[in-house]
Formats: sequence, C-alpha cells, structure tokens
Amino acid sequence: MDNQSSISSSLDAMFPNTEGTMPTVTKMHFIEMLKEHVGLSRAEANEVVDSIFDEMQQALSEGREIKLANFGTFSTRDKQARPGRNPRTGAPYEISARRVVTFLPAPFMRDAVAGYSGPVPQEGA
Repeated sequence: MDNQSSISSSLDAMFPNTEGTMPTVTKMHFIEMLKEHVGLSRAEANEVVDSIFDEMQQALSEGREIKLANFGTFSTRDKQARPGRNPRTGAPYEISARRVVTFLPAPFMRDAVAGYSGPVPQEGA
C-alpha cells in the first residue's frame, strides 16, 4: 500500500462518513495523524502540534507571512476604522481599526477544493 492510500485509509477511519455531514478537522486529528504515521506518543505529538501553532501565531503577530507549499499563505493586514450599523437596532456605530489574518490558497489547494465532488459512495452501503 502506498503512502497516499495509507493516509487516505487513516483519514477514512478518523472521519467516518455520517449521513452527508462532514466532521470538523480539529487539533486532535493532527495529533492522531502524527501518532499513527510518525510513531510519536500522544504527548509528543501534542507538543509538536502546539509548537507549530505557537510559531505560526508568533509569526503572524509580528506581521510575518506563513507560506506552506501547495497549501497557501497566511498573512495579516490592517483594516481602518469604518462606520457600521448595529444589525439588531439599526443604530450607527464605528467599527474599530484592527489587524486581521488573511489566507490565500495555493493554486494546488484551490483546484483540489474546486474539484471535490463529495465522498464516493461505497458499494453495498
């Protein structure tokens, strides 16, 4: 079995198809993938995932970009204060200036998402 089909079967086990709903990918899924494919303990895998997320957060808070090949680029941009409106009351108010995180998918990721047609029905199911 090649690595891609091994990962695919692991994903199938981790994300069972539940009547048309797709589960959310969580930090725990990444930890389980490291545990199964790299052989780390759950504590070690948790430490690796935490350190990656911490480094990403630090980089973005410093205004640096994060580029992940075949995935995309995370960056920050500053938004200026602007007029807004309370949707419940209609009262005007000012939306404060802020820095936001943006994500630009790589062409490979964009094409993969655009070409996804849903889970393949299994025979006999």
